[in-house]
Amino acid sequence: MPGIVKEIAKRSGASVPAVYQALSGTGRLRPETRERIKTIAAELGHKPNAAARAIASGRFRSVALLMRASRGGTYLAGDMLFGIQNKVVEHDLHLIQARLPASLLTDEEFVPKILRELSCDGLLINYSGCMAERMVKLIRAFSVPSVWLNSKQRWDCVRPDDYHGAEQATAKLISLGHKKIVLFHPASPLVGPHYSSTDRLRGYRHAMQKAGLRPHVVQPAERLPYGDRTEFARAQLKRLNRATGLVTLNDFEALTTVQAAFSLGIRVPDDLSLVTLANDLKYVQLAHLSAFLVPHVGVGEQGVELLMRKIDAPSKRHKPRALPFEFIAGESCKPNTR
Repeated sequence: MPGIVKEIAKRSGASVPAVYQALSGTGRLRPETRERIKTIAAELGHKPNAAARAIASGRFRSVALLMRASRGGTYLAGDMLFGIQNKVVEHDLHLIQARLPASLLTDEEFVPKILRELSCDGLLINYSGCMAERMVKLIRAFSVPSVWLNSKQRWDCVRPDDYHGAEQATAKLISLGHKKIVLFHPASPLVGPHYSSTDRLRGYRHAMQKAGLRPHVVQPAERLPYGDRTEFARAQLKRLNRATGLVTLNDFEALTTVQAAFSLGIRVPDDLSLVTLANDLKYVQLAHLSAFLVPHVGVGEQGVELLMRKIDAPSKRHKPRALPFEFIAGESCKPNTR
């Protein structure tokens, strides 16, 4: 290390202390001096020592993506992880993925030292379903820099705008002249532990009522196994001979519904138009679905950006951010001619 520092100092025309300051992110160097030193260091193959930099700056230069310890307790979309990684790289951070049991996250002795235990500066909390109220209270009470992803909190959260996503999907069919529009969800009851189910149901109903139309929701009484959903969809589609439009709440259910319709001789979109909310663009493109895409990339990116602000000022609260869905024009809906 000393040898390469002297070489960097020689080539940059800066002093050895200035080189140490530039490489550790400390001191009061001019931006152009710091950049010149770092450029020459990179040319010489110098890699900053993370531990030394953490000691000098008082920061780990890492953020932790915190998820449930139980299998199936967290849904992490690939696009959300992509968005997180985009901003982590941009801010020259390390990303740590951590799964901790609820017993630790509700322990008032553990929570104050969670950053030190994980060697990170802040938390991106990505939990599916309900979070323990005590966990939320402790994280806030001890001012742990945290941002909740895909969660509906009073502050410091970034999530998709599920209410308006479902409202827009319904309004799309209404704009095409459809009046008998059914919210079709052949998986489970829509009122569940995650806020998105309730918000999407509310968004659909609001769009229908605003247009003077009667909402009609099709859903099973209890959560169905994957193998039973196509048969449930078939049975329900047989009863919807007057419906001209369907809204489904995710791309998997849209594919299930299209498959069930095809087996009954119902043509999409000639006989039945369908618009779905979608998690994954590749499924939308594969089936040529008309869809409103969940903004997972944006949630990940804005989550990191908000966390950087929380790290700088842990006690400051920020308003929730609800991100809009993106419309993907597919081939599963058309103007109503019935």
